Amino acid sequence: MLNLLVIWSQEITTLVKFYNLLGVQLQQEQHGKGPIHYAAQLSETNVFEIYPATSAEKVTRNIRLGFQVEQLDIVLNTLIEAGFVVHQPAKKSTWGYRAVILDPEGRKIELVEQSMS
Repeated sequence: MLNLLVIWSQEITTLVKFYNLLGVQLQQEQHGKGPIHYAAQLSETNVFEIYPATSAEKVTRNIRLGFQVEQLDIVLNTLIEAGFVVHQPAKKSTWGYRAVILDPEGRKIELVEQSMS
């Protein structure tokens, strides 16, 4: 079972804003003399973190993340109004009502509306 996912970014402020708009409540952290970074507890056992990349080569790029959201259309409109780019518009699929949006560094982020069943 996955319990930790860390990505590295050179656009940490914009990235934190993006994920906060998705409902991922990232909080600033620092462990000892380590770098200031951001973390969110996604579930009881799952943590998502964003660390500052010291160079463009260290930015996590080739990864696709997926998040369940409530009211996908509202989330998409909020992200679009904030200037983020939709890669694939919302539509019904085998996995549910879903869309793909690009985060500030071009990662494809899949959003699936949480089923209310």
